[in-house]
Amino acid sequence: MISPGRLVALLLILGCGGLLAYLNWPDSLSFTSGEESEAGRSDDPVERCIAEERAQIDRMIEETPELESRRQLFVQRAEARCEATVGSGNSAPPAKESDPSAE
Repeated sequence: MISPGRLVALLLILGCGGLLAYLNWPDSLSFTSGEESEAGRSDDPVERCIAEERAQIDRMIEETPELESRRQLFVQRAEARCEATVGSGNSAPPAKESDPSAE
């Protein structure tokens, strides 16, 4: 027979596991649409970045529907950020030096 202390511990562990499963249920069932999954499998790092950003924007808008009117702005900024950081590197283009002897 199981001692009362072990029974309480077992029920406590099962209860905590059930609570964690309940709270994280939406995260464990996150499905992506066909378009997002195709972009996510792309070899282009910019397209992968944009797809990830769009997925984050969609989740954010699901959580806060008032932001729906700003969706296009968020997408434009995410695309520009991905292009700047992944597409052409993290640094600014080199400045053109003016040669005083050429004048």
